[in-house]
Amino acid sequence: MKQILSVIAALLPIAFFSSCSVKPLPINYGKDQCHLCKMTIMDTKFGAELVTAKGKVFYFDSDECMIGYLKKNTTTDSTYSFMLVTDYANPGTLTDAKSAFYLHGDNVQSPMGGNVASFAKEEDAKKLQSTLGGDIIHWSSIFAVIH
Repeated sequence: MKQILSVIAALLPIAFFSSCSVKPLPINYGKDQCHLCKMTIMDTKFGAELVTAKGKVFYFDSDECMIGYLKKNTTTDSTYSFMLVTDYANPGTLTDAKSAFYLHGDNVQSPMGGNVASFAKEEDAKKLQSTLGGDIIHWSSIFAVIH
């Protein structure tokens, strides 16, 4: 009996810490709600996610909602282990927000009217830009164009 309790005592911390890993989770479109505006996240071409250093996941229905949340909740980048946006060219696929390319223009129809689509690859952003117009911007500029 003591051996069984010793094994359980040894395995319990492993089970506890393995279940608390910090990682992004896929957005459950049609079910997850935006943390900022509370709308159900529907469009697989859009969506964003913040994962805190402690593993808490915040979902957003658009880049503009995530940016709005970040503007209202002044934190440092180290607060988040992951800052992700949906790759417009690959619906439902998350990519790093800081390395993404953002197409911003009046003809880009994003869920919250911020006129922004994000891309993992610059060539995909340029492809949509050739039909819709707009400007390709980077993370360092995205806060200035989202109100």
